[in-house]
Amino acid sequence: MLRRKAFTLIELLVVIAIIAILIGLLLPAVQKVREAAARTKCQNNAKQLTLAAMNYESANGKLPGFGATWQWGYSTQAYILPYVEQGNLQNLIDFKQPLLLDTYATFNPANQAAAKTVVPLLLCPSDGQNPIFTGYNKGSTVWAGTNYVVNFGSGLGTLYDGSFPTDGVFYLGSAVRLTDITDGTSNTAMVSETLLGLGSDTTGAVPTDPKRQIADITSLVKPTGTSPGVTPAMTDSACGSAPKWAGDRGVSWIWGRMQRTSFNTYLPINSPASDCHAHGRGWFAVRSNHTGGANVALCDGSVRFVRQSIAIDTWRSMATRNGNEVPGDF
Repeated sequence: MLRRKAFTLIELLVVIAIIAILIGLLLPAVQKVREAAARTKCQNNAKQLTLAAMNYESANGKLPGFGATWQWGYSTQAYILPYVEQGNLQNLIDFKQPLLLDTYATFNPANQAAAKTVVPLLLCPSDGQNPIFTGYNKGSTVWAGTNYVVNFGSGLGTLYDGSFPTDGVFYLGSAVRLTDITDGTSNTAMVSETLLGLGSDTTGAVPTDPKRQIADITSLVKPTGTSPGVTPAMTDSACGSAPKWAGDRGVSWIWGRMQRTSFNTYLPINSPASDCHAHGRGWFAVRSNHTGGANVALCDGSVRFVRQSIAIDTWRSMATRNGNEVPGDF
């Protein structure tokens, strides 16, 4: 009689255990490869946006700052769309109408089709947060968010108020030229990244997710209206004890308000402290899900992965266009 050869139950279990161990060893390597690919994609996105801004400057004699007033506050990202092969999307934007119908953010429905359009180039694959936001203005406007933000300065003193000229490259009504960047285009940041907000606000002494929420101290300070900053000035202690927390970081690529589409370098990269604002003015950090730092595109079109361990003075000097600093190693 012929006997069939077969695995015993113990042999089968041993084989399964070996396969499970091999899979366990392989997964971290797969995750590292996936993150490396996402980081490379993110770097390429930042580079494309920076080159688009440079091409805009070549064609128009100035870099595309935010609109001249809050009501006309179209973003840098909106102005450079044709230079990243998004001319059809820009055609949906009526720049002859105000973006907002009043100072307090009633959105002009004429631009709703554009505002809700997700642009893959404006999203970092390492984030994974839902880029669609509803609300954050009077009404139920649908916004498509952005991970890529532009440099509006160091945030020092009252330079966290982008409604007035800052030491950065972009601010409300700015018309900076590349020749105005006297610190050197290879030393000055243009585009970086941040994490999208949670999409909802919370109240209380402790934020739900410090990385994705903004300390809202609007009830504590009031803007002066005729000079930069707020009265009294923003402080670290006020931000640390905020009564509520906003989840609208990066809420809209079309809306050129500070927490939506820009960053400053007052806070370190991937700061453990939350961003902080009062009336849209504030400290808005560079953040990412990349291990150890974030991508920063410079005004010469190059992209660097800047470590979050960078000295804070060096980091702040990277945001100034004409501060005469000599940046250290980054």
